[in-house]
This record gives sequence, C-alpha cells and structure tokens, in this order.
Amino acid sequence: LVLALMLGEAGSVPVYVRLSRFSRQPEALGGFERLLRCIQESMEQGLGAPLNAEDFSTVMVSTPILLLLDGLNEMANRHVELFLDAISNYRRVYRRHRTVIASRIMNARFRGPDWDVLELEELAFPRDVRDYAAHYLDPGMVPQFMTEVEGQDALRQLAVNPLMLYLLVVLFTKNASSPRARARP
Repeated sequence: LVLALMLGEAGSVPVYVRLSRFSRQPEALGGFERLLRCIQESMEQGLGAPLNAEDFSTVMVSTPILLLLDGLNEMANRHVELFLDAISNYRRVYRRHRTVIASRIMNARFRGPDWDVLELEELAFPRDVRDYAAHYLDPGMVPQFMTEVEGQDALRQLAVNPLMLYLLVVLFTKNASSPRARARP
C-alpha cells in the first residue's frame, strides 16, 4: 500500500527479485505461491518493514509492477520448470504487470508464444559505462557516479549490464548519493 501511495499515477513500481530465493522457499509451497512470496520479501526488503498479506494483495492488484527477476541460471535445476509454470500463471493473473527475466546463460529459451527473448551485451568498462551514464545524468554528476562505481568491485560488475546500470543510475539520481549500499560485495 505504501508503494502504491508513493507511486501514485507515475508508472510502474520496480521490484527486483533474485531467483535464488525461489529455490529457498518451503517445498510445501506451489510455484505460484513461491513466486508471490519472493515478490513480497523483495518489497519488504525495499521498504525496510514487513508488509501484511492484505496490503501486499492490494499493491499486487492495484499497482502496475515491473517485475525484474534475476538469475534464472542460478536457480536449482529441479525448480526451473516449476518457476516457468509459476511465471506463466503470474502473467495471466497480473496482466498489468510487466516482467523481465535475466539469465547469464546464452540462448535461454522460454515457453510461450508472446515471450520475447533479448540478449544484452556487456558494456565496456569504463568507456561505455561513462557514456551510458552521461546519457541519463547531468554532466556534473557523471564524475561522482563513476567514482562511486569504480570504487567497488560489486558495482563495477553490475554496471557492465545495461539493465543493472540503468537501475544504478536511477538509484543514484533518486538518492543523489552513492548506490554503494545496494551492492553486495
């Protein structure tokens, strides 16, 4: 509910989920329930507070979400099919939501006639990262952003992925401070 209020009519709420969480959910849960639990945990982490079931349900139904699922290649093999079924169900239930699934495995193939598969090439560091950041940031902010990214290996690793770099730029712009706290060494 807090996310919906903060967002208003501006657009989608981005929710980042590491897919390794899917495999760590209780075995008794079905795939769809596991996925929803992962989404709720990610929202709670972003809010820094628990989100009760009613508020979670309200946000899921009333707020457009951009669901960023990262690490399909990191998911336990025995859970991949369960996950793919879950995400198909999710897309049917939450039609207003958009979904991006990231995997480092080349030529990943997903079932479904309406699933687009895009391959992102890594950016060259630091040249491409600086050019990309300059496209989104005020010129005076680019050196500070690059100093922050160059100062930590985890940020450098994220920054060569265009999607992750965009998220770092958004965080940097919103917070007008270091995205360093978001990186895990």
